[in-house]
Amino acid sequence: MQGASRTREDLVGRLLFDAFPESPDDVEDTGAAALRASLVRVLETGTAQAMPAQRYPIEVPQGSGEVCYEERYWSALNTPIFDENRQLICVSHTTTDITDQVRAELALRESEERLRAYIVATSDVVYRMSPDWKYMHGLDGRGILKTTTEWAEWKMEEYVHPDERERSRAAIETAIRQKSVFDLEHRVLRADGTYGWVIPPFLEHAKSRG
Repeated sequence: MQGASRTREDLVGRLLFDAFPESPDDVEDTGAAALRASLVRVLETGTAQAMPAQRYPIEVPQGSGEVCYEERYWSALNTPIFDENRQLICVSHTTTDITDQVRAELALRESEERLRAYIVATSDVVYRMSPDWKYMHGLDGRGILKTTTEWAEWKMEEYVHPDERERSRAAIETAIRQKSVFDLEHRVLRADGTYGWVIPPFLEHAKSRG
């Protein structure tokens, strides 16, 4: 297990939890405790134990002599190694640094949560299309199109006004091809059976005009 900014010379000959201690000022640093528990299970069961997506900050000495902790995420596998008599020799501890992957997932989740909060605050209807454009998945929190707060599936032909379908389809196909957003007003079927206008400033959501 070797963190970014650590060298082999920093680690060889040191006890595992001396080389990778818990951060004393980080109450969310449970990496050492999780690793200890995994190693105990290896010893108890004699089987390998996988540890997916563990947050385990790494101690990094600074040039000034101070020590800081660099936040890292790891997936790990602890494997018992036996001799020919089935006596345990050691436990192989291998890790993969997945920090970038986890950070990307966290950023995406945060972005989706911000988008949802924005939509709830400013929009009446949200929808997205299937790749073949046969179905629209809509989220309508105010009952304008559907009296539901969950994603529901509608056929496009049942949602967009017949006179607006080709124009809307062409605009979206262009946006997909050019990887751009589009701004196009079109009519949609309301819950009461009448048609109203919407302004979809982005590919994935639309704001009602009333």
